[in-house]
Amino acid sequence: MTTQHLEYLADQYLADHGIWLAIPAFLPAIIVVGVVLYIAMRNRRSSNQKQD
Repeated sequence: MTTQHLEYLADQYLADHGIWLAIPAFLPAIIVVGVVLYIAMRNRRSSNQKQD
């Protein structure tokens, strides 16, 4: 392996580091969206059953 090849690998690893830091930031937002969608679907089903 050449030094240039190792520098390329180090750059790739550092570029990936930001993704791992961003995942915990987006996880609460994804959970909130999931809960809101679940509640909306549940309420929609219950309103359809009341009309029947």
